[in-house]
Amino acid sequence: MSLELPVIFGLIEQKDTGIYLCAILDFLIKLHNEFLDDIAKIPIGKCESLKCLEDSSWNNLTPKSYFIVSKKVTQAQDNNFINYKWHDRILKYSQRNLEMKDVSYIFDLQKIEKKLTKKLVLNKVYFEMEDNQFYLKNFSFKYELFHNSPRILFDIKKILQQEPIPTDRRLIILANFQPLNALYNSNPIDLSELLFIFEAILCFIKELSIKNNNVFILDLVDKWLKLARYNITPIDILKEFSLKHIIAFYELIEEQAANSIIHDIDDKFKIPLTQQMKDSINNIVYYDQENSNQQLISAKEFAFALKRFIYRFLLIDSNMDNLSLNTYFLDFTLNLWSDVKEDLVEKLFPTCLFVSHAYNSYIFIIDEIEKAMNERQNNRRNLAKINKFKKFKG
Repeated sequence: MSLELPVIFGLIEQKDTGIYLCAILDFLIKLHNEFLDDIAKIPIGKCESLKCLEDSSWNNLTPKSYFIVSKKVTQAQDNNFINYKWHDRILKYSQRNLEMKDVSYIFDLQKIEKKLTKKLVLNKVYFEMEDNQFYLKNFSFKYELFHNSPRILFDIKKILQQEPIPTDRRLIILANFQPLNALYNSNPIDLSELLFIFEAILCFIKELSIKNNNVFILDLVDKWLKLARYNITPIDILKEFSLKHIIAFYELIEEQAANSIIHDIDDKFKIPLTQQMKDSINNIVYYDQENSNQQLISAKEFAFALKRFIYRFLLIDSNMDNLSLNTYFLDFTLNLWSDVKEDLVEKLFPTCLFVSHAYNSYIFIIDEIEKAMNERQNNRRNLAKINKFKKFKG
């Protein structure tokens, strides 16, 4: 499959057009496997051309058998599929002359067998089903994306060069996400719909190993929607953005969508923090974003990382609650951190926090950031009053 083969866009789900495509695929693969089953039933030694398939691991106690490799469809190469069209050239190994009648024909069956074996059997594989009992695995999205492909963003960055969204364009996008602006917009943005689209695109990029980062995001969406009957609202903010911005754009949408969704996680991930845990967090972060401390982690970046972790991994019930939080936050291939020094995180990240504390760690940091902002604003107001009083007295 590749980006140039549009059939892949109809296989995203077992629904609508995808039902028929998956049914066709199922029929063809079963036909392929049944043919190889029939080949395997040929007694050993009856067909010299099949000697290459004989299992070399047999011994005197084990009867000979054919060995045919099994693979998942997603692992197969082009030459693993039976794709053969009959051609009369196959009969060049016979002494058949169509102009002669009442003549006995002589066929060189051995050469014909070898020709057919090379075309129909050599390098062919027996296709296995996926865990979902289909030959093609389900695309992963809707809260399952990171459970099935936890390093998908890291993997995409390796094959598809990425660039940040320019600051001015980023501010415009964020403004469009605000509910107040949606009231005056003829095509308001549905964040859940947009997130669904981007999660599907990330799966396409990974499955197809797309390397051209100049492909426009809307072009990819349009190709998919031609084979999937989704009622998607026109997305004007995607204009002029290409796949080089796909991860930055996804994280921007994810950040907004997660604001309300992350509060719905299971209570086992909302265990209260002890005072020791709060102190351990305060000891490694700085809250004043206007005056950065190079020896500590930004509280804002820590909060972002926690929010991503909660959204990506804790919305689906799992047995992660008793695992140490640093197992995930020190794994930088999970792409939880944005702009932070990895060695600083490795040095400072608290060892006392578990996954069960993720939510309340996030809430605690957000509250502390707000307190720091309020304190800074109060200090500015008080300083302004003092200066005003001094000016009046002077």
